[in-house]
Amino acid sequence: MRTIGYGLAVGAIVLGWLAAACGDTVRTHDGRTFQGRVVSEPNAATVEVETELGRIALAVSEVAGIDYGTTSPAGPKAEAAPNAPGGGRAAPVDAGGGNSPGVDERQLLAEPLAESERALTAAEGAAIWKQFLAEHASGRPADLARERLAVWQDRVDRDLVRFGPTWLARGEADRRNARADELLAQAEAQKDLEDAGKLYDEAAAAQPFRADIPFAKARRLIRAKKYPEACTALEQARTVQPDHVAALNNLGVLAAAQKNWPVAFLQLGRAAGADNPAALDNLAEAMFLAWEAGSPRQALAAVERKVEQIVAELHRGGKHVGQARWGSAWIEQARYEQIRKDNAVVDAQLAERQARFALAEKKQSEADAALLSLQRDFLRRFGRRGAGPAGRDVRGQFAAADDQARQARQEADKLRKEIDELRAKRTNAPHPGRLILIDLDARTELASLSAPPGTPPQ
Repeated sequence: MRTIGYGLAVGAIVLGWLAAACGDTVRTHDGRTFQGRVVSEPNAATVEVETELGRIALAVSEVAGIDYGTTSPAGPKAEAAPNAPGGGRAAPVDAGGGNSPGVDERQLLAEPLAESERALTAAEGAAIWKQFLAEHASGRPADLARERLAVWQDRVDRDLVRFGPTWLARGEADRRNARADELLAQAEAQKDLEDAGKLYDEAAAAQPFRADIPFAKARRLIRAKKYPEACTALEQARTVQPDHVAALNNLGVLAAAQKNWPVAFLQLGRAAGADNPAALDNLAEAMFLAWEAGSPRQALAAVERKVEQIVAELHRGGKHVGQARWGSAWIEQARYEQIRKDNAVVDAQLAERQARFALAEKKQSEADAALLSLQRDFLRRFGRRGAGPAGRDVRGQFAAADDQARQARQEADKLRKEIDELRAKRTNAPHPGRLILIDLDARTELASLSAPPGTPPQ
């Protein structure tokens, strides 16, 4: 299976349009949205967004548009590098004014630029620009469109085919792909893991723009439980194809197994955002494990907001309409709202009892310490039998301290029981109890990692 998903720059027009901003929303062609702050350089091949869950890098070809929060979308003057995908040197694009397209015109050009850079054949790319010119025959956008069409038509005339971010003669591309297929087949048939790894690497060197090759290596390493090495191979697959759902999911699972929660939430969130049920379940399990590990509540709240965004995107796509995500289950929205309402009441009561319990434990600890101190002082001064009025006085203090410790202990025990009863009233979100690694098709289970039993997040 050949994967053409390499993060391609789409030329100076879009790159000039993408500028750093605060409070931005980045929209992708597959319907995802990412909110945060765009931090990528104007001439970068990826759009990087600083979000609550960490930094997300998107190939420019994935981006359908950016809604800037507090700054103008007109970026600084940018110019494509001589070897930028698309061929040749593109015309510079100013941030509005002159002969350069304005903001609306850049928006107009963004879609055909992105679509053409995703084209698998030169003829498909040329057809996109021909269609654009049929609808927009004059003006600065049309001039730029003719320049792009000329590049694509040249590829058609020379019978060039896409090879990652470049274009090669069909014969050369076929030869390299065939060699990669041959080496990949040999690696899959090789029983020795080390020898197989060398063959996978040779296949990747012959065709470095296919995500299925490093993913096949990762699959083999996962089955051998060589997880650190598998992560390296999965990262290679994701470098080739940034939105590789199976690679994102598996990286998130392995990060969760290592309690690396920021990476786990980021990768699983991206995979789940592609409407992958396994990744969504893994996100629920990772949240449970993070809670068990004592992850801060605000970190988990950020992931909950991410899940809500994913659910909203699914609703917009006509999926799970009228339902909400509760842990690893889909339930009716009305029931979800009632559960949240009831749990909020219980949580408030729990917070009050837990505060009192902490105070009771502190009192008990102080009383126990005072009791121990008096006991040691008594034995040091009077021995085990005691002596006279002074000994009786210390024994009286000892009895009072013992009574205080007993009362504090009883109060703590009572509050502990009330806390357990309140927790029993709470409706807890279900979770799978395991983390699932998936295969290349993003559906088939490759392996699973069992999660320790415990109480779901409170």
